[in-house]
Amino acid sequence: MCGDISHLAPQAKRKKVLVAPLNWGLGHATRCIPVIRELLQQDADVIIASDGDALLLLKKEFPTLPFTVLPSYNIRYSSGILMPLSMLFQLPAMMRAIRNEHHELQSLIAANEIDIVISDNRYGMWSTHTKSVFITHQLSIRPPDLLGFTAPLFRKINFGFIRRFGCCWIPDAGGNENLSGELSHGVKTPFRVEFTGPLSRFSNEQTREDSALTYGLAVIISGPEPQRTAFEKLMTRQLSNISTRTLLVRGTDIDHVGTRTNGHVTTVNHLSSRELQKAINSSAIVVCRSGYSGIMDLAILQKKAILVPTPGQTEQEYLASYLEKKKICFSQSQHQFDLVKALEESGRYTGFNQTYPNRISEIIRELLN
Repeated sequence: MCGDISHLAPQAKRKKVLVAPLNWGLGHATRCIPVIRELLQQDADVIIASDGDALLLLKKEFPTLPFTVLPSYNIRYSSGILMPLSMLFQLPAMMRAIRNEHHELQSLIAANEIDIVISDNRYGMWSTHTKSVFITHQLSIRPPDLLGFTAPLFRKINFGFIRRFGCCWIPDAGGNENLSGELSHGVKTPFRVEFTGPLSRFSNEQTREDSALTYGLAVIISGPEPQRTAFEKLMTRQLSNISTRTLLVRGTDIDHVGTRTNGHVTTVNHLSSRELQKAINSSAIVVCRSGYSGIMDLAILQKKAILVPTPGQTEQEYLASYLEKKKICFSQSQHQFDLVKALEESGRYTGFNQTYPNRISEIIRELLN
C-alpha cells in the first residue's frame, strides 16, 4: 500500500493582484480598502499602486503591503461654474497620464508576474496579459446643465475606455433601491457589469459598540483644493452660530492628527478608518460632501446626514439632489449654506436606514478562481 502522498501535490499558485485607485480626493482609495481586505482574506498577494494622498492613505491602512507610485493625473480644481471648463482644458494632460500609466503597467506586470489588475477609475490600468477590472459608479457622466446635449458623447467615450477591461464593478446595489441612481442604473453597456453592493472601509458590525453619542454633530471636510479649504472656512464660521458639541475633521495632513478644542468644537486633521468610524457612530448627525464614497460610508453606518456638494462637480450635485428627493438626506449648496436652517430641515429626512446587499466576497472568489 502506498503511503499518503497528498503533501506532495502541487500547491495552487497564489494570485498576484495589483490594486490601483485614482488619486482624486480620497474616495477612490477608501472604497478600495474593503476590496484589498477581501483579497487578503482570500489568500491573494496584493500590490498597491497610486500616487499622492491616495497612496499615502493606503500605505497607512496596509503598512506591510508592497506599493508602487503611478504617474499623477495632476487634476486641478477651479471654483464653481468654471470647473467644467477647467476640466475640459485639462483633458490633454489627463490623456497623457492615462497613456503613461498604461505603459507603466506593462512593466509592472512583467517585473512582478501580476495576474489581475483592479483599477478604480484609472483608465490606463488594463492589459491583454492579465485579467483587468474597472471600478466606477459613473457609467453615465453628467455634464453641466448647459452642456446636457453632450451626455451621449461623454458616455460613448467612457464606454470606449471601460470596454478594454474584462469586467466593470459597480459599487452599488443592482435593484431599484440603490445609492447612485441614473449614474449607474438603467444603462445598457457593451461590457460585463457586476453590482458588488456598496463598498465601504467601515463595518456595520462595529456600529453597536460605538453607538453611545459623544457629539451632536460631526463635520467631515474632504476633497481636493481649493474647495476643501473653502468648505472648511465656511463650516468654521457657521459653527459659531450653534452651541452643539461638534467634531470637525479637516481631511488634511494625514501624518499628523493634531487634535485641539475651542469651546464646543473639537478639531482633528485626520483620523484612521477605525477612529473615523467611531467618531461618526458617536455623532447624532454628519455634515459632509456628497461624494459617492462618503455616501456609501454613511449608508453602511446608517447615519443621518446633511450634504453639501462641491460647487461645479455635477456628480455630487446629482447625488445630493437624488438622495434629497428620496427623503434620505437634506442638502444645500455651498454658497447658500445655513447650518442652523440645515439642522432644522434635516429632522424631516429619514437618514440612511436601509441594509444593502453586498456581493464583493463572492465576486472576488470568482475572479481569483
